[in-house]
Amino acid sequence: MKEIAQQFELKGNILSIEPYGNGHINRTYLVKTTDTHYILQGINSNVFKTPDCIIQNIELLWETEPDNQVILPMMPALQGGHSVTAENIVWRVFPFAEGYTSYEFIEEPWQAEKAATAYATFMKTFADINTDKLQPTIPNFHNGHLRFQQLEDAYAQASEARKNKAQKLYDFAKKHKVIFDLIQKEVDEQRIPIRVTHNDTKINNVLINKEAPDDFRVIDLDTVMQGILLYDFGDMVRSSVSPTEENEADDTKIVFNTHFFEALCKGFSVMNPVMTASEKAHIVDGAKYMIFIIGIRFLADYFNNDIYFKTSYPEENYIRARNQFVLFERLEDKESELRAIARKYFF
Repeated sequence: MKEIAQQFELKGNILSIEPYGNGHINRTYLVKTTDTHYILQGINSNVFKTPDCIIQNIELLWETEPDNQVILPMMPALQGGHSVTAENIVWRVFPFAEGYTSYEFIEEPWQAEKAATAYATFMKTFADINTDKLQPTIPNFHNGHLRFQQLEDAYAQASEARKNKAQKLYDFAKKHKVIFDLIQKEVDEQRIPIRVTHNDTKINNVLINKEAPDDFRVIDLDTVMQGILLYDFGDMVRSSVSPTEENEADDTKIVFNTHFFEALCKGFSVMNPVMTASEKAHIVDGAKYMIFIIGIRFLADYFNNDIYFKTSYPEENYIRARNQFVLFERLEDKESELRAIARKYFF
């Protein structure tokens, strides 16, 4: 690790390098030097087949807005560029954000508001980027029709035991596939534009300054690519409104917190002046879309005998899929109220 870190332009002499964080995808280390701290990260090429595209996309963000205060810079490599390849792994280094913190779950509405403001500010800051230059780091990541086809293919070859166990979930998925048709039609007819999107807008991918909450940084830019605004808003809702793990065994604990939803709307309304009428009209549908697509991905993996998502017991992907569909139903129970809240902020 030290040999790799020394190939970047770092201030001071390296004192220590230790594993850092609880991420499950990339290899992440905290580098302490005599002057400051850095994050050294190796990109997982099993998940990201073209890791150089990640580096190039982030470089494009900085080329578009070189003075932005929304994301963390990548440190230059001594050989040029912003990455080093060692042991068939692409490595990059970021400065450690001293004085900032992140949250795993929303505990108070203000946290949801600040995170939503951060993601909206990210999208607005890079609104002038040439999205044609953004490369897909995970092709078809949020392609609803493709994901549903993958579900059907998985169901067709699944064991009878797993089909019987999850038949009700599969029937639920078939009934609600219309959400993909609805949004794709708006995109195809260009009422919902293609934008630069983060595509993984969990609360813990925003760093908030402990002393000044209006100072924030959006991190984990590996999935930055072309997308639609509804992806980013929708995944915030999906991952924030219920304070439960994705594999929560007791589905009665899954709730749809309207206070958190309103805080997300308030924060994300930074984008309101530049949103299209269709984006505003379908903002709640964005939440439905993202809850549903994650649910069918879990369900497809269950039918495929758990080949993608890591599991700790045989029915974990079944539980994960069920929980997403339960959250979808919780949203539908409050849908008229949620649409009224959305109209307050997106008008």
